[in-house]
Amino acid sequence: MIRRTYDPAPEYDADGYRVTGYDGVAWYVRGHETEPVSILSCPDCGRIDLEREHGGGRMLDAGNNPDCEHKHASYEEEPEYERTGRLVLTMIGDDRQFTFDPDELTPLSADDYCPECGQIGCKAYASARAQVPA
Repeated sequence: MIRRTYDPAPEYDADGYRVTGYDGVAWYVRGHETEPVSILSCPDCGRIDLEREHGGGRMLDAGNNPDCEHKHASYEEEPEYERTGRLVLTMIGDDRQFTFDPDELTPLSADDYCPECGQIGCKAYASARAQVPA
């Protein structure tokens, strides 16, 4: 099972969320997805780049010498983490992690879904709770 890295997302504070294309089940937001980026730096010219684990990245500083071949460039051993723009979510009642764009989410209240199975519209939990004497 893939475990994704993420930053907290306290702004997503609804009880649950509906996700476009998954209309029957509620989801919890775990956080903002992050991915590791390695920092490559060249001590000869001062150039600094970011490289992502699966390719891509961006140049942060062009350096002082455009003719430098970066023969002494090195990576930092511990990567930094950068947000991807997506959110990490889990279905209520499950622990697998999925990622979605924030615009795919619609907030739900606790009364809209079952907190045990996550099914939207399930009233079994509400019925059982109503039968317990106070």
